[in-house]
Amino acid sequence: MTIASPFIAQATDTDVVAGHDLSGKTVLVADASSGLGIETTRALLSAHAEVILSVCVLAKGEHAAQQLRETTTNQEAHILEVDLGLLASIRQAASQFLARWATLHVLVNNAGAMATPQGVALDGFGLQLRTNYLGHYLLTCLVLPALLAAAPPRVVVLSSSAHHRSDIHFEDLQYQNCPYDKWKACGQSKTANALFAVGLTQ
Repeated sequence: MTIASPFIAQATDTDVVAGHDLSGKTVLVADASSGLGIETTRALLSAHAEVILSVCVLAKGEHAAQQLRETTTNQEAHILEVDLGLLASIRQAASQFLARWATLHVLVNNAGAMATPQGVALDGFGLQLRTNYLGHYLLTCLVLPALLAAAPPRVVVLSSSAHHRSDIHFEDLQYQNCPYDKWKACGQSKTANALFAVGLTQ
């Protein structure tokens, strides 16, 4: 089934929220202190949503949130410290989130690591798979009670055309048996994101 979009490829975040009033809606944006995350947050705040910025560096996140409050005149920008590359950090942050917010209308899984060196595997997984896919997966699962309370919620999973670079190699996720390729590793994580979105929808 093909769904026609009302937006052209050059559409901006401002175009997407134009005419929408998100008052009373709570949104969590993963990795929101720079890049796409901060622009997504800016657009949501301008549409009157309450937005929680997931940030890895607290001081940077607080600075970004204060700037957003000033430029959008929406004071409902909050900070949640979490390193989406560390599973323990995600568990702690999700617990803190649920202690404060019972309802989550929108979750934007935005964090991304692109074409990084292989590095050291933490929690048993490499950086790109951890950050791009596993972090989002775990965060979504842990805040699911708040999402279900929104009835109906929305989960936005950012991916990219990088998914064309690789399928998921279940037999060798960590490149233990073949040479590490940073672009294929990135593609694998983006394919996982896309499949997660499909599975979650079902």
